[in-house]
Amino acid sequence: MTSSLYISTTEAGCGKALISLGIMELILRKTSKVAFFRPVIRKQPHNHQDEDISLILNYFDLNQQYDCAFGLYADEAHELISQGDYDKVLDKIIFKYKSLEQEYDFILCEGSDYLEQISAFEFNLNTEIAKNLGCPIIILRNADRRSIPEAILPVKMSLKSY
Repeated sequence: MTSSLYISTTEAGCGKALISLGIMELILRKTSKVAFFRPVIRKQPHNHQDEDISLILNYFDLNQQYDCAFGLYADEAHELISQGDYDKVLDKIIFKYKSLEQEYDFILCEGSDYLEQISAFEFNLNTEIAKNLGCPIIILRNADRRSIPEAILPVKMSLKSY
């Protein structure tokens, strides 16, 4: 069975890419058969690649195609959900994830960026994805200029949701 880890955040600007780099570095010390997966990404202008996927695949020279590193685009997910096809979104993500499981010993998953006005939707979607993939989860929070209780409370609330 493939091992995995899902990195999620409570908001934008939590250093998710930096944490992904560090975890990937640690995992690659144990096995070279590692994949990176983002369930939902935003389509970039001018056919540019997702920055986090590109960073991880190129920095670690992973033996993985870019198109296999994500489930679907956010606009596609939003369209399907608006049509009442929430299950189809999960099915597409699970299908691509399961394809990676066949080839790799470990899959590092990185959740949404929370850059739009629909962060509650993104949080719920990340929760459902992590549950359906059966991944253990790390929840990140930006603690800059916050007291310890202010930094911890959203993480505790997120943990209860997961």
